Order: sequence, then structure tokens, then C-alpha cells
Amino acid sequence: MNKRLIYIILLLFSFRIHAATVQKQIHINKGYFAALDTTYFYYLSYNSDSTFSQQSVLITLMQNDSLVLQIYNHDSVDHHFFIAGKASQKIASNGSATVRLLFTQFGINLFYDDLQFPKNMYLGLSGTIAVLEQGRDTKNFYWNLRDHQKQWNIQEGNTINLSQYDPDYFTINGQSFPVVQNDSLVKIMGKVGDTILLYMVNSGLSAHSIHFHGYHSRIVSTTSKTLKKNWEKDTYPLETMENIILELIPDKPGIFPVHDHNLVAISGGGRYPNGMLIMMEIK
Repeated sequence: MNKRLIYIILLLFSFRIHAATVQKQIHINKGYFAALDTTYFYYLSYNSDSTFSQQSVLITLMQNDSLVLQIYNHDSVDHHFFIAGKASQKIASNGSATVRLLFTQFGINLFYDDLQFPKNMYLGLSGTIAVLEQGRDTKNFYWNLRDHQKQWNIQEGNTINLSQYDPDYFTINGQSFPVVQNDSLVKIMGKVGDTILLYMVNSGLSAHSIHFHGYHSRIVSTTSKTLKKNWEKDTYPLETMENIILELIPDKPGIFPVHDHNLVAISGGGRYPNGMLIMMEIK
């Protein structure tokens, strides 16, 4: 048996070992977003069960995994599940649908409702599927950046006028500082020498620019129009619907802030500090 054939057999065997079929549920729920200043406003969310949460579901897979998604719509109107180039599925009101996907590429995928775009996405219907690399020992964190203008969310039927958009609430995974410090998927923690990956997507309607104190990170991949793979920086601008994966290998211990350089996004309803801010801890 020649070496090339042996290599192909081993590669196929490795694929069979690592590939899995992952079954998940996504539930489209409506409810009310609770801000830290006791403000409440209408909200939609993709959740892992039928209980409403303003924290959208995150799905993590390994490369070559197949995903079987059962999607349930608990709203009284139709919604969509959309991933650019991969999926477009209607879910009727109070109905369900099944989506089957194969993920071979390492990266981060934004899924959202593209009906009445960007209205349903803006109201909360967005989430992420992170596809992890085989064989890498990393600490992984996941950020979904969002922004809101309260007056647009007061009631279900409001329309959205982008020319008048002036957001006043800002979140990471549906929460803002300091509550977001309790989210183990968001708060970056590790040790000197660890390989830390941050999977980040901007599903808001505003541009955001995430700034690290204490460290530079390397861009592993991005859909940004202005950033490039392998650049090492401390600030990463993302336009709406762009994503980025950063690799951070800390060279010193410390507690350092990570925040949006657009400083209004570190507030919520005029309350400061709030919004897109965390304190990173490296030992």
C-alpha cells in the first residue's frame, strides 16, 4: 500500500473519529428586556427552551460536525432563521421547522431573522454558532454585541428609521456592566501563557470598536472590511454584522478593562459605567 493511500485512509479515519452529529433546539420567544436602570422594553430572542431570556442562544461545534436544529416559533407572526450562504428557513407562527447543517470551517457564524430586515434582528433575533478547531487547547469566550434605542422597543408594532437611530443601551450577550461580569462566556479569565480565543460578532445597528488595556491580540479571522488576518492590535472596529476571532496570549498578570472605544457605549440610559465593558483577569 503506497504512502499516499495510507495518508488518505488515516485522514478519513480521523474525520470519522472527530465528526459528530449535534442536535439542538432553538425557541423564538418574545418578552421584555430588563436594563439595569429598571427600564423595560419589548424584545425578541432565540433561546434554548421556551422560557424567554434576553441572552440569545450560543451554539458551539467542532470542525466537521453536523448540526440538526429544531426551531420552534412561539410568536404569533412568522419568523426566519438565516445564515448567509448556509441556511434560509421560514418558521410559521406557533410552528416549527428543522434545519440540517454541516460545518467544516473554523470560524463564527451569525444567524438571524432576515424578515423585515433589520427590524427582527434589531429586536433581538440574532445568535452565534462558533466552530472550534480540532486539536487546539484554548480558553474560549464569546461576545455578541448589540445596541438599542429604547423608544423603538416600547411596543411591538414600532417601525425602525435608521436615519434617526441614536442608541441608548448597549449589551454583550444581552447583558451590560457590571452584571455581564458574572457571565463566564464573556468575562475573559486565564493565566499567563494561556491561549485565549475571543469569538466576537456585532449584531447591532451601530459600529463598535473594542479596545483592550494591557495586551495586544492577533486577528485569527475576520469579515471586517478594514482589518486583516494576523494583524496585532489593541483596538478592533466592527461594523454591523461583521465578526472577528482574536487570539490573546497574556504575557503578564493583571486586571484590565476591555471596552468599546465609542464611550457612549459604556453607558445605559445615561448611566455610567454600564454597557460594553468588562474587567479581564489574568493570573
